[in-house]
Amino acid sequence: ELAFELLHKVDTLLRLRGPAEQLMDPLEAEALFASVGKSRLLSEDDFVQRVQRACSLGERLGLPSSLVTVSGDMAPQIEHFIEVAESLLRFEDALLRVSQRRMLVLLVATECADATAVMERLCSRFAEMGGKPERLQMRIDLARRVQADFDWHQLFRQGGSRAERESS
Repeated sequence: ELAFELLHKVDTLLRLRGPAEQLMDPLEAEALFASVGKSRLLSEDDFVQRVQRACSLGERLGLPSSLVTVSGDMAPQIEHFIEVAESLLRFEDALLRVSQRRMLVLLVATECADATAVMERLCSRFAEMGGKPERLQMRIDLARRVQADFDWHQLFRQGGSRAERESS
């Protein structure tokens, strides 16, 4: 678990442009990356704020974040996947349960290509813990600013991901 988080952090730091201490004000870093609690599963309002701060950081520093939609055909699969994600993701990343069978994963300062690798590692651990990743549907998109009253369900109704469209 620690190795997973360390690998993700090292990857993020390697992509930073210039010395880290010049990139971000410490108060801003605290606001963006401060743990909201022990859980990465946030309320909708906290999730919206985390997305907004991640997008602001990405615009200024060239570190786009990714938003992953995850759907399962049974509620227990999503619950189990949330448990796995909680144990492996960095504390700056966030989860939002949209419904019993849908969730979102915000991967802060993680481009779509890197988000694919993160989700593959999560799925591997999910399978090791008895989950069936083949029964989950995932789509990765760049995180975008959203309004507080954003309808998260519309993300699940959109067509294929940007990564899928660019690779076709």
